[in-house]
Amino acid sequence: MSLRDLRRRYQVRAKKRAKQKRLFRQSGKRGYVLAAARNGRAMRKLRALIDKLEEKLFSVAPGFPAWGGVAYIIRSEVRPIVQAEGYAVTSTKRWATFGNPSSDHYRGNKLNYAEDYGAGTNYPLAQKIRSALDGGIHVDYTDFYIERRGHTYRFEIIAANHGTGPHLHVGGERVS
Repeated sequence: MSLRDLRRRYQVRAKKRAKQKRLFRQSGKRGYVLAAARNGRAMRKLRALIDKLEEKLFSVAPGFPAWGGVAYIIRSEVRPIVQAEGYAVTSTKRWATFGNPSSDHYRGNKLNYAEDYGAGTNYPLAQKIRSALDGGIHVDYTDFYIERRGHTYRFEIIAANHGTGPHLHVGGERVS
């Protein structure tokens, strides 16, 4: 079973459990609270399976597909926030970086990963992402560092108009 399937099953159980709890509060019928408890136990088992699979899939290896672990962080922590706001990914790793070999987008940098989003100059979204990553205050063109699973990562979020036009850039690099 894939990670996506497990996460979907978890979400379905969570919705059912919330509905059962609501029905119990409305009707007072004991059957609803028992069903909610069963779903809670099932959710804990699914969470354990999800955690085990994520641990297995998580890699800090250089290059494709993990890019030092940065790709996992961006895909699992940043991308859901951006997609919830209705924006799409417009760019990831590539060879052409318009004369900037230090770019997080550049495929030659094996411990870096970056994504651009079609969000224009969206400072509130940049702040929401920064808050989710480390709780700090967003400042364009300023690096900040986060710790994940025993490694340190340098991140940058750029919301200002830059490079190839108005877009939101989130990039990072594993530094230790």
